[in-house]
Amino acid sequence: MKNKNKLPFTWAEPGFELFLRSRVLPINGGKVKMVTNFNQSFNNVITSDLAEVTLTEAISIDLSNIAKKPDLLETAATLQAFQTYRLSLYDLLADNHIERFGKPTVLGKYGQKAIKETINLYGLWVLSLSKELEKKGIPKARRFAEKQYKDTLKADQFRNSFRSQMPSPKQAMKMQRELAGKDGQIMAYLTGANKIIGEATACLIDALTTLEDLMGVIDLEDFDKPKATIPLAFFYQEKSHLIKPTNSRKIIDQTRVVTRTRSYINGMLQKAEGPILDYQIEGPVLARIFQQVSKFNEVFPENYI
Repeated sequence: MKNKNKLPFTWAEPGFELFLRSRVLPINGGKVKMVTNFNQSFNNVITSDLAEVTLTEAISIDLSNIAKKPDLLETAATLQAFQTYRLSLYDLLADNHIERFGKPTVLGKYGQKAIKETINLYGLWVLSLSKELEKKGIPKARRFAEKQYKDTLKADQFRNSFRSQMPSPKQAMKMQRELAGKDGQIMAYLTGANKIIGEATACLIDALTTLEDLMGVIDLEDFDKPKATIPLAFFYQEKSHLIKPTNSRKIIDQTRVVTRTRSYINGMLQKAEGPILDYQIEGPVLARIFQQVSKFNEVFPENYI
């Protein structure tokens, strides 16, 4: 029996990270090659990042396989890895995250200067990789890669700008689409995948990030620094004041936040289902994300509180 009152850190089932690592193993050499090609030594931040597997690089590999573009696979996936590292470091700086889960982050360990220098390096490497994609037949890859980065930053900054007044759920959904949806579409474009699988990927990313936002609300973390997420918008539409709930159970029992957020997530999953499951042989990461997010969405948070 699950230990109730112990909220999970992730929707992913045990073994999922190991599965991701097995999927991205073929491109690890490409990431190391970017460092050496620029005659760059492995600073502590880069070494720490390269030890991490990103969901985006694994999804990119799936998309290249679905598009039957093996020549783009390593380049596109390596680009997404450095794009994710770049965005993650920016988030650490913006939120001044010195610690996470009681342990120091790379910002806490190595300081702002090292983080800023590494962000700039990642930007150069993303540019180089996007130029390579253009040579391999992806028009305007540089423009789309930079748009992916800047649009994600802009949407995240805008979402974080709501402190005293929460937007409506409709506005929060629009922001979520800007933050998660467009990212999935551009990721697909850079692999040569068609618009149908691009839209399905966007909907799947929308669903899983909204589920993670719900987890942030249920564990009360997101009430400390409110963001314009869909679950928080639902909560403040009902409560209309920015007061942190005293416990998670009240959110479940006294609001429709879980029900309404679950409905939104299910809507995104329904839009993603056909294309994602049609290509589950070529895209096993996308298929497994779909299955695990769907399963977790049906039982969280009731099975854990």
